[in-house]
Amino acid sequence: MNGRERDEHLVARFIDGMLHSEELAAFERRQLSEPTLRAMVEEQREARDWLTRDRAACDAAEPTRRSIAGAVLAEVRRLPSRAELERHEITEAAEQSVLRLSRALLVAAALVFAVSALFWSGLMQGTDPRHLEASDRQRIEAIDHAIDAAEAQRRFAELPPR
Repeated sequence: MNGRERDEHLVARFIDGMLHSEELAAFERRQLSEPTLRAMVEEQREARDWLTRDRAACDAAEPTRRSIAGAVLAEVRRLPSRAELERHEITEAAEQSVLRLSRALLVAAALVFAVSALFWSGLMQGTDPRHLEASDRQRIEAIDHAIDAAEAQRRFAELPPR
């Protein structure tokens, strides 16, 4: 340790009240004769006071920090856990598969309805389920003619009287 480091160590012990009576007397004598030592003591006291004030300010702010940390932790605890997120992902996948199945069933039901409507209207004839045949042309033209006649009568009924 050089002279400056030894003096800094001695000043720190002096400020902390750690010097024995002989050391204390010798240090005080040196302080009277050495202005740099007095300046070093003053610097260390100011630094110590500043740190003490700063620490007191930190201690005063500690409840605020704790309340902020508590609020953050409370929010974090309200977040879903990993298991809940995984369960949610599985639920979403199950919902997607149910939607796909529902769509397929809806399309199948629509096809069955369309085929049965064709049979019921007579546009498809035949008793053999392996064979689907369209109705004959004369029957389709007769149905078309009946529809046209019904439409003409409806329009005629809508005309204002003369």
